[in-house]
Amino acid sequence: MIRSGIFIILVILASAAVLSQDTIEDLSGIVERHTHPIVSIDPNNTSTTDLDFLQGEFMGVDIVMLGEQSHGDGSTFLAKTRLIKYLHEEMGFSVLVFESGLMDMYRTWTKIEEGADSLSVFNYGVFPIWANSKQVQELFEYILEQSKTDHPLIVAGFDIQPTGSLMTPDERMEEISVYLQGTINYSAEAYPLFSRSFQNLRSIMESPLSPEEYDEMKKEYAELQKRILESDPSKEGMIYAQYIDNYFKTLTLYAKADLQKPPNTPHIFNIRDREMARNFELLANKLYPGEKFIVWGANSHLGYGRGLLDDFQGMKPSAPAMVPFGQYLKIDYQDALYTLAFTSYEGSIGLLRGMERELPKGHDLSLEKALAEKDDSFIFLSLQGDEFKSLRFPARIYGHAEMSGIWGQMADGVFFIKTMEPNKVVN
Repeated sequence: MIRSGIFIILVILASAAVLSQDTIEDLSGIVERHTHPIVSIDPNNTSTTDLDFLQGEFMGVDIVMLGEQSHGDGSTFLAKTRLIKYLHEEMGFSVLVFESGLMDMYRTWTKIEEGADSLSVFNYGVFPIWANSKQVQELFEYILEQSKTDHPLIVAGFDIQPTGSLMTPDERMEEISVYLQGTINYSAEAYPLFSRSFQNLRSIMESPLSPEEYDEMKKEYAELQKRILESDPSKEGMIYAQYIDNYFKTLTLYAKADLQKPPNTPHIFNIRDREMARNFELLANKLYPGEKFIVWGANSHLGYGRGLLDDFQGMKPSAPAMVPFGQYLKIDYQDALYTLAFTSYEGSIGLLRGMERELPKGHDLSLEKALAEKDDSFIFLSLQGDEFKSLRFPARIYGHAEMSGIWGQMADGVFFIKTMEPNKVVN
């Protein structure tokens, strides 16, 4: 915690750097020295020539984080799929961790190991935004194919929320009740608040607990977690114990956060990213030690140094008090972790229920404009050079909105897609 506090203080102090016309004029020249053109984002492109520079870029890296500006970025999903194939086949990365529920993805991988070969298995764990995306189906097919080889691409999750769409709340309650009964002789009567809250997450939102009830519920969850770890030291036991803890943290977030005006309670919303980091530590240290990880999620969760954001053209940065999942990991893993943010200049994104939204072109002073002026549709920009460590410039990395930042201290690289194609929903 001390290290986290010092890091946050330092990035806030560093944010005093000022965006000036000089830095904007320098941006195009600096970008030119650090870019690699990418020929294609087609996952079926078998040539690796345009990606082989990653052998040097990712040297010494054990964790590659692949972000996205929003969850409707179809072109980004294709690009990430191609990169994942390369990292798995050419660089020995073996675990793909989604921004999806820890337990839900453990359930998904268990079913794949048991022989499930239908794409529907991913609906047990992967958030529907990706599970139902046409542009992600190629990745799912690849995972199923590789699961039958000696070098599978294991899938896991780092989120604290229940995310899979195939299990109802009643089925989740039945599953954990059976496990607890077989492990610690559980009875619902002995843990009434746990039973009520686990079976119906929404009930806590609609009928908030009193402070006394909340404290009692916290004790029930903590006791169950403790008893699981004492009775079942296996990997499954660790997953179930963490599942119990994750569920309680999700309840806390929903019960105590201001869901209508999130900026009012940033300290509550930070629970999710902090616990995401704890979930990843479990995966890296206990479940899959010694493996190399690929992480799939949003730029806003995978980035770090968020205190370096500042206003741009009168627009204030979103969630300035957010401490991202990636920041916790960057503190611990340093150069062994590489955050690759994705961004785009124009196009459109997919929304819920198949709707789409057109994006305005990037601002004339933005990173995206500087990259769009090049001839290539897809570009990899390394932020590793010292020139980026103090350079402030606007980019639309978070949510397709321009924000001023010292991005060289907030990500390690940028994958640029000139024209974003929207996510398409599977029929």
